[in-house]
Amino acid sequence: MKVDLSAQAKALPVDDQIALAEAIWDAIVDSDAVPPATPAQQEELERRRRDPSQLTP
Repeated sequence: MKVDLSAQAKALPVDDQIALAEAIWDAIVDSDAVPPATPAQQEELERRRRDPSQLTP
């Protein structure tokens, strides 16, 4: 993130910071972006693939 953008956001009144954060979050949700799995999530997926009999339906 650019430092000047962060500084500008921090300089806003709290109500405006909250509105900005909500607008950014809504834009992320609307983009249907899917973050990559974490290493722990990848490990759990691999564990489940190796032994599907241990899964609960």
